[in-house]
Amino acid sequence: MLASFLAERKLKKSKRRDAILSAFLAMETHVTAEELHRVLSAEHPGIGLATVYRNLKLLASCGLAKQVSLGGKAARFEHAFRHRHHDHLVCSRCGKVVEFLDSEIERRQESIASRHDFTLESHTLEIHGLCGSCRPPR
Repeated sequence: MLASFLAERKLKKSKRRDAILSAFLAMETHVTAEELHRVLSAEHPGIGLATVYRNLKLLASCGLAKQVSLGGKAARFEHAFRHRHHDHLVCSRCGKVVEFLDSEIERRQESIASRHDFTLESHTLEIHGLCGSCRPPR
């Protein structure tokens, strides 16, 4: 997937790009460019933060990654290739993220789109609130 994407755009395959892709795919989390850069810098000190960010955007463009906000200031990226669509619960206090899939929500979105003569291509759902650890006792 990445190789054909690079070839179509006349971009070169490189050791740095391969290292970024490998490190990203090894992380099963919602990662920022800064977090991924910290992981990479131990083994690849020559890879700069800007290079990591550019390559994460490239991975998103070719469908291997998806950019998500999750309520924070920094863009986060998650795996998109061979991962099922899901939505997110985000704790407003500690930042905990819970991924979930709800077939009823999916059906309702399709119904709403159809009712408004709208063809649904994609969507992002983030529900913000307090997780059980951050919520005051009832």
